[in-house]
Amino acid sequence: MLHNLVLFGATGSIGTSALNVIRRNPDKFKIIGISAHSNFEKLAAIAREFHVRNIGIGNEKQFRAQYAQKLFPDDAQFFMGTNGNRELSRLPQADSIIMAIPGTEGILPTLDAIESGKTIMLASKEVLVASGKIIIESAKKNNVLLLPIDSEHNAIFQCLRDERKFLKKIILTASGGPFRQYTHEQMAKVTVEQALIHPTWKMGKKITIDSATMANKGFEMIEAKWLFGVQPSEIEVVIHPESIVHSFVEFCDGSILAQLNPHSMEYPIANCLFYPERAHNNPPSINFKKNLSMNFTAPDFSRFPCLKIANDCLKADDHSAAIFLAANDTAVQAFLSKKIRYLDIANVIACTLDQYHPKYENSVDSVLDVISHAQAIAQTEIERRFKM
Repeated sequence: MLHNLVLFGATGSIGTSALNVIRRNPDKFKIIGISAHSNFEKLAAIAREFHVRNIGIGNEKQFRAQYAQKLFPDDAQFFMGTNGNRELSRLPQADSIIMAIPGTEGILPTLDAIESGKTIMLASKEVLVASGKIIIESAKKNNVLLLPIDSEHNAIFQCLRDERKFLKKIILTASGGPFRQYTHEQMAKVTVEQALIHPTWKMGKKITIDSATMANKGFEMIEAKWLFGVQPSEIEVVIHPESIVHSFVEFCDGSILAQLNPHSMEYPIANCLFYPERAHNNPPSINFKKNLSMNFTAPDFSRFPCLKIANDCLKADDHSAAIFLAANDTAVQAFLSKKIRYLDIANVIACTLDQYHPKYENSVDSVLDVISHAQAIAQTEIERRFKM
């Protein structure tokens, strides 16, 4: 029996890896819905290859302007914008969704899918960082399985299995990005072009910058808190440049388990797609007959201030994580546009958090409102500092 999937963010790096896994297993999975923001040619090619009729379009204005509907099969049904993605996530024939929409646009469709009783395979960090409590409470209420696609969280998920009650500590690994050995003086001169070269992973521009600043690892700490129900004191980060160990789990008896695989998102995606079984036809794994070196060091908060900010947000019982997320997004976009410098990313985030202290309300509307206000404050701070 085929497992019916909706793939959000089908044209991105996660979507591409998911499609590779599905291509190897055409007798296991059927894609019944796909979505993307504006890469219409690639989305149409996916629709034709996998015979997908239900198509989510993020940028409706551009879609209409380009007459992009002519690229798709004649029987295609289009779902426009956030409301369209919400409809797509509720398709009654779908068993699961893969949520890989970047940014906060994935929050509402994820909640809709949960309330519709679908299994959630989650790759969008922003969903849990901004609204973790809401998502986890809804998943428990609706008895929905939430499977983490992120390589670090998937590694923890695999290591824990049925031993969560014995968990002592989660240890997230981080490559440290391209600047892990830079001095403050060197970081002050980092260019956009330098920051977009990641030593181990090939990713989109935004997440590559987040990896360089280690804001991304900060997001993962916050995700881990919600996914595994742990306290901030039970989450650590270690620098592991080779990115072979994707995370560790330490148990109460002192035993530590690690999960390893090559630098490919196809492994954690396959783990989620086949759960609780395992795939039999993944690409070749690590070859231990070749020389293999692994190094681990503690992160330096002075070198990675975004990680320190995230650690503070992790301990807060308010909207700090959502503000951190929103301010970082605004600052990174300004850096990519060469309007601010590399080190200014953390400064903008810190200033936004210092200025904005909204009353905490456990609702999606409140979270989205906080994100909007935080982005505006961060943008004002950027304009004030740099007189744009």
